[in-house]
Amino acid sequence: MKRHIVIVIFLITLLLGLTACGVILGLTACGGNYLQEDQIDSVFEQDYVLIQDIAKYLLSLEEPYVGIDLKRNEVKSEFGEPMKFQSSEIEELVGELKEKGYYHIQKKENVVVFDVWRRRFNVEFESGFVYSVDGSGDLSAIQFLISQRPLSEESWYYYEVDFNEWRVKRNKTGDGSVS
Repeated sequence: MKRHIVIVIFLITLLLGLTACGVILGLTACGGNYLQEDQIDSVFEQDYVLIQDIAKYLLSLEEPYVGIDLKRNEVKSEFGEPMKFQSSEIEELVGELKEKGYYHIQKKENVVVFDVWRRRFNVEFESGFVYSVDGSGDLSAIQFLISQRPLSEESWYYYEVDFNEWRVKRNKTGDGSVS
């Protein structure tokens, strides 16, 4: 009998502990950016040469869309056709970004997007760096954009995407525009 009580108490304690951990992790991963502006700027400045070289390479390609999934080591064209890097040097640069935690790069319309951060419990949120090809700062090619701000280099921006927040803003304003 005592053994059963000990097991039940252990299971209840374990359940309460896991629930508390989930709440704590969930609160730190939701609402507001979990990185400070100076941290974001520091990462950008450290990686600028690397991402600039990759952006130049992608812009030199004739394809209107190129997506690079760093987790799966896949490069695809607009219609999902597999592609290969034309240069081993670029492949090495992309590998460096993968080691730094970047997870996706894409060229589309007038932007080159580097997805760097995701929230652990909010799969709809991501953020990173984007190069505006024409320098206008028009990032409308990025779906569910909720905020953007210029970075230290011309035509480069920090961006945030969050489907849920975008949907709420769109319902309030009627257009989903970023303010």
